[in-house]
Amino acid sequence: MLSKKIVRFLKSGFLVISIGFSMGISGCKGNTEEPVSSEPIEIVSEKGMDDNFINIPIDIYAEATTKNKLKDMETVRKVVERFGECGYAAVDCENRVDMTQIQNVIDFCDSVEKQEKAEVTILQVSSLGGFSVYHLQTEKGVVHVKRCYYGYKDGIMKSEDEGEYQTDYWRYTDDGYLMFSGTYFSEELYVLTLSSAEEHVAFRILPLDAKCRELNEKYLLPIGYELNNMFLVDWNEDDFGELNFYDMFDLLYPKLHNEKFPYVADDNLGIGAVYHIPKTEFENVRRTCPLIHNITNYVTVNDCANMVLACGASPIMADDAAEVEDITTICGGLNINIGTLNSRTITSMLLAGKKANLLGHPVVLDPVGAGASALRTETAYRLLDEVRFTVIRGNISEVKTLASGAGTTKGVDADVADRVTEENLDGAVAFAKAFAAKTGAVVAITGAIDIVADGAKAYCIRNGHPMMSAITGTGCQLSALTAAFVTANPGQPLEAAAAAVCAMGLAGEIAHARLTPLDGNATYRNYIIDAIYHMTPAQLEEGAKYEVR
Repeated sequence: MLSKKIVRFLKSGFLVISIGFSMGISGCKGNTEEPVSSEPIEIVSEKGMDDNFINIPIDIYAEATTKNKLKDMETVRKVVERFGECGYAAVDCENRVDMTQIQNVIDFCDSVEKQEKAEVTILQVSSLGGFSVYHLQTEKGVVHVKRCYYGYKDGIMKSEDEGEYQTDYWRYTDDGYLMFSGTYFSEELYVLTLSSAEEHVAFRILPLDAKCRELNEKYLLPIGYELNNMFLVDWNEDDFGELNFYDMFDLLYPKLHNEKFPYVADDNLGIGAVYHIPKTEFENVRRTCPLIHNITNYVTVNDCANMVLACGASPIMADDAAEVEDITTICGGLNINIGTLNSRTITSMLLAGKKANLLGHPVVLDPVGAGASALRTETAYRLLDEVRFTVIRGNISEVKTLASGAGTTKGVDADVADRVTEENLDGAVAFAKAFAAKTGAVVAITGAIDIVADGAKAYCIRNGHPMMSAITGTGCQLSALTAAFVTANPGQPLEAAAAAVCAMGLAGEIAHARLTPLDGNATYRNYIIDAIYHMTPAQLEEGAKYEVR
């Protein structure tokens, strides 16, 4: 049985994103011309070659492109073997091809152990049509890593997402695996998190036994480790509670039925794959009528109660420390909103949250105004530290404050510098996934573009109307709505939270369409609640739009 530390590497270390590649001459010698590259990093191999070695497999990629086989395993294998013929240690990302020139890597690992000076270059070939370059240097037992991703597209060679770091974890196992990790500066991620990026890498060094390879091909690779933990925990047919079922439907349905999962695609937004959200999540709320305990903002407590009622659930509003544990016990879910904090309610939030955790009830956190005052920020941190949340829902400024300890929140509105746009959406999605993975909660970042994510998958939702920002409490209402949805859909917090966000946004669209020239934000607020009240599961399925990333 692999240790948890090794398992974590196996789960995360084989994922490589490769982008770009340009034409050059093939063979084991580099091009005499400078490669076409975007700010190429300096990579010096143990052979003293410059980064023109990236041209070595260029003819293989060019031929594979003409035959539409760029991502085929046959192409991956040819590239690995070509690098090996030229003296480089190379391996694929999925452990389907034995590493070439393994002695180079073993000698390097020996040098690390002996605290000698050495260097080696390892090339990891991706099935995405490119490869990663890891140049490792060691002296006095310290290992330094330079890494760059290269990819082939439209005959152009490019390098992106470079990284350079000193390893904080290094291990070469008796079984022949090399694993290491470290942190490096990523400008895109730093803008969102004010922190460095983490990298976890794993290589299979020694040749894999033929039988093990056969079993890997037959049983492990079709499922993999991404989006599931099927091979990482002990389970059986009678006891499978530890399995993570997030996205396993998407993974297993095609394998069982030999067809794609039954989601209907739509391209009306012009942004790629857009799916109608399944109506099941809304149906479950109406069918089960869950009882939701709300410790919420005094400014919006009535609106939150009416919103919970409108969706088909039942609200209880209670925040006295003497009763919150009892109230939470009889409810199915808990919504904690810090919008109007005081010392009394802080105690109540902690008591209720811990009781909900003990009972296995879902808990939603709305960190209203986190970053605006020391009390709000410190309370949010304490809640995160002492209570396990199912969903964290806030604007980008509030969530950034929770993630990084810094933010520019002004009242309950996201600072203009923090707003999620089409231009920074990729970075915002990466940030949401990273924070979700760190906390174990689904992270819902709401704004002009909403992001709902766990550690592996994100929904980018484009429902809603700008006028929703003119109403105090739409965010609070959404958190209460989210608590109802996740309570009614146990085991599916990601999908349930996404459904709640879509429902709220769609309600904003429907409500705005009803407005007359004499109506204002008060009428609009009522119309939103009415829209949720009258909304049908089929209407949600038809009108809710999101992109999966």
